[in-house]
Amino acid sequence: MNPVHPPLIPAIRRFNRFYSNILGFLNQYVTNSEFSSAEVCVLLEIGQTENCTSKKLARELKMDTGYLSRTIKRLEKHNLVAKKRSEKDGRSYYLYLTEEGSDSLYKLMELSDEQIGYLTAELQEKNKKGLLEGMKMIEDALADSLLLFKKKPKLAKQTER
Repeated sequence: MNPVHPPLIPAIRRFNRFYSNILGFLNQYVTNSEFSSAEVCVLLEIGQTENCTSKKLARELKMDTGYLSRTIKRLEKHNLVAKKRSEKDGRSYYLYLTEEGSDSLYKLMELSDEQIGYLTAELQEKNKKGLLEGMKMIEDALADSLLLFKKKPKLAKQTER
């Protein structure tokens, strides 16, 4: 077992449960739309990634390539995403949002922004500042550990699934 500061484990688990509830609130806009959470993640990542490929998406989203492929096909079927063959490598395709895909993503982001605004509207300025600083602190504290964790071999329990 790793030498972890004992109070850290239950505190992280408690925060994870709390934050999962916040994410559930923020993701309500997805359930009120025609899109699944995975489809929204794929749309967002394609919209933010230059020269986006399926391989990049799978790596960034840590999504199974078969599931990702089916998700992209659904988005293509609804004219939200299109593919363009790479001029440098004819085997590769770049993914991009169609105009309809960009419009849909924009609407989803507006709904999400409204929910975040609702969630934080009653916070005092010092608490908003503290929230920003706290989120940055968590990202900074765990970023290096996350990189090291990704390089480690999978734990036995993870590979048995």
